Amino acid sequence: MNRQIDIETLKQLYLKKQQEKEVEQYRQFSASELFCPVCRQAMPVRERLLLVLPDGREVYDYVCRSCGESLGRKEG
Repeated sequence: MNRQIDIETLKQLYLKKQQEKEVEQYRQFSASELFCPVCRQAMPVRERLLLVLPDGREVYDYVCRSCGESLGRKEG
């Protein structure tokens, strides 16, 4: 019975670690194209650093390379 609990605990720890890894991969995701309402199509974007927060996180702005329209933000 004790071994069964240990296996179940290990399984839960493994799944939690996998979930943390997936969340970190999502945080590192960067868009290469986004829909631009001015250009009316998906356009390549430039990632521009807006500011660095006191806790060390960075805020980026996605800007259309063609017209310069701000298309979104990302906190990393």
